[in-house]
Amino acid sequence: MRNEPVVVEKFVPEGVIWTLDSEIRYSLDWKLTSPETETHSVKSWSIDICSDYAMQSLDLFPLALLLLRSAQPQLLRRGILRPDYRLEQVTADGRMDGQHGYTTRDRADRNKVTLVYFVNRKWKTSWNGGLHLFGRSTRVGRLVTPELRASARQVEFVPGRLVAFPANTVYGMAAPTNGARELRMSLCYVIDNLKSTKKH
Repeated sequence: MRNEPVVVEKFVPEGVIWTLDSEIRYSLDWKLTSPETETHSVKSWSIDICSDYAMQSLDLFPLALLLLRSAQPQLLRRGILRPDYRLEQVTADGRMDGQHGYTTRDRADRNKVTLVYFVNRKWKTSWNGGLHLFGRSTRVGRLVTPELRASARQVEFVPGRLVAFPANTVYGMAAPTNGARELRMSLCYVIDNLKSTKKH
């Protein structure tokens, strides 16, 4: 896909938005992945929901698939996904006020695609907490501080929004600000756009 991020909205039923919010907020066994953030008042978490534990105990993976399939018509029509794509990974991320994430790059292959879905069913614009896309020279593993975010392309956190971009893009999710008391939640999908082997 092209290097520019693509935003997809209004593709998922309202009931799925509410169910995903509740399941991720209350059912996931959130695990600390960044010990450095323990200096903050609360912790930040990430869990791989492709794991057997999540699928068997939380029943969240089918919901994540339902979400992806709801977006699929638009993603196919806009050339973001190929018909024979393969889902490689789904992760959930949660941040509270002051919990900055780290820059990351999901894959080295630009033919693979990252999809980030904003889970929260309600969100105030003043809380920020959006997605930041960085230049290729940005090092992976840097703290997504306000100073670093100033150099990035920002996609505002809007409930029910899906953002697609090449998986070799360096990106990071910002922490909520301005006294937000909500857990900012997102789902990240990594897609392999398999090349067709059919003969024409």
